[in-house]
Amino acid sequence: MDASRFDAVARSVGALSTRRVITHLLGTGAVAAVIAPALGGANDAAGKRRKKKVTLCFEGQTIKKPKKQKKKLIKRGATAGACSDCTPDCVGTCGCPAGSFCNSVTCVPCAATLPSIVPAGTIQLCPGIYNGPFTINAATTLTGAGNGADPATSTILQGDGISSVVTFNGADAAKLVNVRVTGGGGADGGGVRVIAAASTIEDCVITGNTVSNIGGGIVCSAGIVTVDGCEIFSNEAKSGGGIASQSLDGVTIADTIIRNNEASGPGGGFNGLGGGILVVGGVVTLDATVTITQNTAATAGGGVALIFAGALTQGGATITGNTAPLNPQCDDVGAPC
Repeated sequence: MDASRFDAVARSVGALSTRRVITHLLGTGAVAAVIAPALGGANDAAGKRRKKKVTLCFEGQTIKKPKKQKKKLIKRGATAGACSDCTPDCVGTCGCPAGSFCNSVTCVPCAATLPSIVPAGTIQLCPGIYNGPFTINAATTLTGAGNGADPATSTILQGDGISSVVTFNGADAAKLVNVRVTGGGGADGGGVRVIAAASTIEDCVITGNTVSNIGGGIVCSAGIVTVDGCEIFSNEAKSGGGIASQSLDGVTIADTIIRNNEASGPGGGFNGLGGGILVVGGVVTLDATVTITQNTAATAGGGVALIFAGALTQGGATITGNTAPLNPQCDDVGAPC
């Protein structure tokens, strides 16, 4: 308490008429009522000083600091307001503001619409359902908020049932990242169709696509394609239920699970081949992080089938638990591979 405030309290007490009155008031607690007005100003001022703090998010923690420290902390990486729940384990919005989603530990602004002809550049998509089909014919990186089945937390590219959901058409350095691709149809490549493009499909789920010819999930006609960190399941085609490759330039698959896809035939000839993967005169390279399992084929090669001098580098991949009348794990024109 400063000197002027002390003097005000002393005057308030001094104004009490006699020692007997003071003693009585002390006994009843009434002195507090007498001196409260004098102390009130000091308490109010202290309260105001306490209120001069700001809320910041710093190094993943919500902190309250004096306002004068705000600029210094922001220079060190702090952001205004409380921290969100955006952590490496979170998918979707995770407490991020509207119009943004959690990408690793950062709330990233995102788009809520996607044109059918996807423009060049980097596009971050918000959680939700986006009705296709879509064509990428430029250097585009299309990144979603998650590849799950819930549109509240993931980005779902939904097909129309009669054409490929996403077509890479001559696009160099194009990437599709962290989305779910489903509901595609047509003749080839119900989920993703790659036509003479250098493209990457990364951290995606390709599921629920059905075509009348080859490549229920993905077809690569030409170009260099990388499939990394994906799950390709429950797709169907006459041959190549999960993936079909015709590319001489090569398809490389890593850290991916290809399961429960079907090459439904009808059996015979070049039908019903390659429940998981069909290699049609092209080149497919796998590594030890790939699993091909529980796929079925009406004729041969429940896991993988090679025709027209198709080449496979297995690279330690796990190919097991697939079913077909002939060479259920891997078939090379009637011979095991």
